Amino acid sequence: MTFIHIKKRYAEDEASGAEVFVVPSMAIQAPGGKKLIPNPAGREVLEFGSLKEATDAIKRAGFDYVFEGQKTYTLQASENRPAAMPTLDYDEAAPLQEAVPKLTAQLM
Repeated sequence: MTFIHIKKRYAEDEASGAEVFVVPSMAIQAPGGKKLIPNPAGREVLEFGSLKEATDAIKRAGFDYVFEGQKTYTLQASENRPAAMPTLDYDEAAPLQEAVPKLTAQLM
């Protein structure tokens, strides 16, 4: 299970005392330009004005999160969470692994 770590910090104008919630994000190219999506491996960040906005965005991206040391499993309670995929033992998976290069070659 991969978690996104939310960090709380003060906005650039510290005198205002406003807090922002920072989430690692990955950039993708969309028709309207670059779009940032919360992702634990992302090299960019999204800033949110509230914790709720940050957690809602993370949930839409399909991740659980950690905030101030507390793990939250947002997906566990979701009715929209896809069912777990069945796993294959080695004997069942071997033919599938051999098929991938053949299928890839046909696509090219």
